[in-house]
Amino acid sequence: MPPSLHIAFLDGSPSNGGAQRSLAELAAALPPEFAITWIASRLPPELARRPGVTFQEFRCHTWSKTPLGLWHLWQDRQRFHRLWRQLRQSGQPLSILHVNGEPMMLLLPSRRETGIPVLLHVRDVRMPGFVRISACRRADSIVAISRFAAAGLPHAARPKTKIIYNGIGQAIDNNIFINQDQGSECLLLVADFVAWKRHALFLEMLAEIIKQD
Repeated sequence: MPPSLHIAFLDGSPSNGGAQRSLAELAAALPPEFAITWIASRLPPELARRPGVTFQEFRCHTWSKTPLGLWHLWQDRQRFHRLWRQLRQSGQPLSILHVNGEPMMLLLPSRRETGIPVLLHVRDVRMPGFVRISACRRADSIVAISRFAAAGLPHAARPKTKIIYNGIGQAIDNNIFINQDQGSECLLLVADFVAWKRHALFLEMLAEIIKQD
């Protein structure tokens, strides 16, 4: 039986952080009758095991706010345009292009050349204004991971935006709660612990609260 829907997922990020893992879990959970074209720097294990997945390797440069960064962006756009033309000319009946994050929208060709609806997945709160505005204008539909993320979008994008919260996978070990005293408070941080995200701020805040008790 032919697939009921063929979704192309795009995330050319050179890193493999929470946004990439979340997208992989989303794609892996799709019904088996959905076909997937995975355009990214790597194929996650959960998709490698899934039938109906086509992998197209595509890794972007890191786009710094310098002339070199703009040159890298231009190069990546040209490479993606060539790849997308090949996919469209191959006869694959693509239905939707799911773009993971606003920066990836900078890669897309015109609406006519893209040829299918574009769904933008908004995960970040901080984003350069021109990137956010152009990405939201280009997208046909938008998914934001929280009300906080959606609140930062342009007003014109609100009608086509739906909030779908990121879930917590079942792989979290319940044993982390075993040593908690009865009635005590427990703060669970689920994140990639990198310094610039300031997760330590929550621990510092908790320490101040404990001092006041």
